Parts: sequence; structure tokens; C-alpha cells
Amino acid sequence: MSWQDYVDKQLLASRCVTKAAIAGHDGNLWAKSEGFEVSKEELTKLVQGFDEQDILTSSGVTLAGNRYIYLSGTDRVIRAKLGKVGVHCMKTTQAVVVSLYEDPIQPQQAASVVEKLGDYLVGMRHAARVAPELPQACRATFDEKQQQQQQQQQPPPPPHQQQY
Repeated sequence: MSWQDYVDKQLLASRCVTKAAIAGHDGNLWAKSEGFEVSKEELTKLVQGFDEQDILTSSGVTLAGNRYIYLSGTDRVIRAKLGKVGVHCMKTTQAVVVSLYEDPIQPQQAASVVEKLGDYLVGMRHAARVAPELPQACRATFDEKQQQQQQQQQPPPPPHQQQY
């Protein structure tokens, strides 16, 4: 799955997120939703805010030119809001997942979607190791290995369903 697929098929398709982006810790954008013009400088400052929340407390969270009021955060999650638009971001091993949501979407709905994707990426030790620029053949090999690992991790069926 490409980074753009994560944005389109996991975040936006949930209908709990209205705009989204995924970027590296260096602020480089990997994927974004249409019309979400977030800058490298904004993303870099956001990533810095996970470790130094005082930055966000004093100046807020700026994304795509809009300044949101910082509400709360941890070393993994940042929450902000401006009017009817909320922000929920999650930092993973090598990336940050950024999302915006609007009323009537509830904050916990957006949080659930964003954090499930973030936890998935952390659990995969990050698909970031397969950069979006990799040739299709490399990506296909990586996908095959992931499928094999997932099959190996699945528990065997209950005894009454096993074939002898």
C-alpha cells in the first residue's frame, strides 16, 4: 500500500477525517489529501512540538496556513482546534500522521482512526522502510513478505475446524 493509499483509503475513506497528510520527521511530505497544502516548515514545527510542547502552547499548531489552538498532547499525540475544525496528529517511529476533522465528526472518532493507523505503522516497524519511490518490483516483494508474516502470525483454527 502506498502512502497515498493510507491517506485516501484509511483516513479519508473512514469519513472521520476531512483532510490528512503523512510526513517524515524531517517535515518532508509523503502523501496528502487534495487541497491540504501543508508546508514543510509547518510539519517540522509540529514534529518538534511532540518533544517540546511549550512551542505549541505559546504559538499553537499551524497547518496549511491556519493557526489552531493547542489543546493537549503527549510524546505521541497532539490535539488542537479552531472553531469547528479539529486537529489530531500521531507521531510514529519515522512519520507523523496529520488529520483535520470538522463538525459533526467527534474528536474521539478522528482520534480512533488516526491512532489505529499510527499503531499499525508502529507495529509494522514502519512501512517507511519501503519508501514511496521504490520501484514496483521492490514494493511487490515487500508486500509478499508482509502477507507471509501476517499468515504466520495468525493462530491456527480451532480443533473442530482443522482438516485431518
